Amino acid sequence: TGTVLFMTLDLLTPEGQRGEVEHLYGHDLESFVWVLVWVCLRCRKGVLLPPETRPFDAW
Repeated sequence: TGTVLFMTLDLLTPEGQRGEVEHLYGHDLESFVWVLVWVCLRCRKGVLLPPETRPFDAW
């Protein structure tokens, strides 16, 4: 939990950082979508892409 790359955008706002944003199921869904996008950009046909061709590895 708390991995910035996969956090919902609402929780990355100043209000969210202070804990003023209520946690909703939609936040979990958005986080799942970020993880799905990340996995899709790192793998092709179930195989991890070589490091030089993986976008966003520097993150």
